[in-house]
Amino acid sequence: MTFYPLAPSEMSPDWLPHAKVIGLESDRQYGVAVLEHLYDEFARRARIIKPYGDNIAAYRRKVPDATMPRVVAIIDEFHVLFEEDDATTARAVQLLERLARRGRAYGIHLVLASQTISGITSLMAKQDGIFSQFPIRVALKNSASESRAVLDPHNSEAARLRFRGEAVVNVDFGQPEGNRRAIIAAADPAEMERLRHGWWSRREPTAEPPAVFNGGESVTLLSVIPNLIELRARARVDQASPTALVGTPIAVARWPVGAALPATPGRHLAVVGAGKRAVPYGASRAIEPDLAVGALHTAAISLALQHPRGDAQFTILNYLGEAESKQNGMPYLVDVLQHLGFTPVVHSVADATAALRQIAKDLTSRVVDSTTAHYVLAVAVDRAGTLENPDEMFAKPVDDLRSVLRDGPARRTHVLGWWSSVGMFKSHLGYDAATGIDTILALRVEQRDVTDLMGHSVAWSPQDNRGLLFDRTQLAQPVAIVPIAPLDHISHAVLLRTEWDQR
Repeated sequence: MTFYPLAPSEMSPDWLPHAKVIGLESDRQYGVAVLEHLYDEFARRARIIKPYGDNIAAYRRKVPDATMPRVVAIIDEFHVLFEEDDATTARAVQLLERLARRGRAYGIHLVLASQTISGITSLMAKQDGIFSQFPIRVALKNSASESRAVLDPHNSEAARLRFRGEAVVNVDFGQPEGNRRAIIAAADPAEMERLRHGWWSRREPTAEPPAVFNGGESVTLLSVIPNLIELRARARVDQASPTALVGTPIAVARWPVGAALPATPGRHLAVVGAGKRAVPYGASRAIEPDLAVGALHTAAISLALQHPRGDAQFTILNYLGEAESKQNGMPYLVDVLQHLGFTPVVHSVADATAALRQIAKDLTSRVVDSTTAHYVLAVAVDRAGTLENPDEMFAKPVDDLRSVLRDGPARRTHVLGWWSSVGMFKSHLGYDAATGIDTILALRVEQRDVTDLMGHSVAWSPQDNRGLLFDRTQLAQPVAIVPIAPLDHISHAVLLRTEWDQR
């Protein structure tokens, strides 16, 4: 079984109209995010329904004109949620138990599917609280122990099934006397496609496609264009501090997240670590863009769009080589910024450090609370070599970087930098490594370095296509995100064609 045909795609533009959220290649974090979303919906419905009774049926009788559809959550391979002994598993168990006990009274129903549930230690203590809420149980041919885990401790009937497709259907909480043998209907792909297309053709004119989360797929700027348009519309009427977006949260409502940049100390963004996929030892690595660069692209473009009056300037200190710059779409970034009305000043590795010194020098004459923001994109800063070497006047480039970090925000100058080496990042910031930059996006960073940067209470395991966003003043705790990929020829062309002032 696959959920891919239920979602819109280039190969299949139709989608299941009554599906609101579809997870493709989901992971444990997204599974918990969906359970959180369902529990929030349960709490919302409880507030509405309680004045009229204790369940959705009573509410519908007393408020017949109200719209409150039932929600069916189908979780395939749900046992994956509980594979690790960690906080994610603990929260998943807690939410699943609450929804199983109380959700159906408010029209929220769960369908759990798995190849195995025996041996899931995290569920043992909560098994009665969760599975006792499921009167309908279906078991395909399996071992006696698995049959007892699915149906009832005294019901091993699924081990006696004879062939594939035969199943025990039990509507009496797994009690042996409730067993019924049945043949599971085959879902013919052509027939399912016909049905889906028929439902799609009869959808409401205002129906929107489901929110789709694909854990293994990179997110591009194209997926957040509606959010960027809304940010720009807000910026025309609201004087709030702009936000440098970097990626999307692992959540059902996926408004992109990033670093707010007010004129207060520490308001810079550091991307730390490499954003390329892990490659097994000995395997060759295909040339691919780095998500760290994508985060900076997204930050720069989102900031440019939040300055509709043109009151910003961009300086790019690019320490990447020419070939790697092209591979990571740096020319596309410059082109998009120019299209939006900004002419970024670009410095290559040959003169980027000298430009950093000039930026630090110019800060002394820059007006506090300047009306024009200055965004300094420092790409692959650790490629600059050592910034500790003094010049003939015994001045060190690292001191220029630190002065910009220290004094920049009050003068509307903000650094958006990428260090692939955590060690070099800490060396450049010195004793301020933990406080000089408020917002840190960690990519493939090991736990010991995350502890140094974000604190002992933060647990993190490096993953492909994931980042951990930490903001000491804006977020209660770090959040896992999907970083947005660098610009390519497709996203570049679409951004140039987009009408940004349509709202």
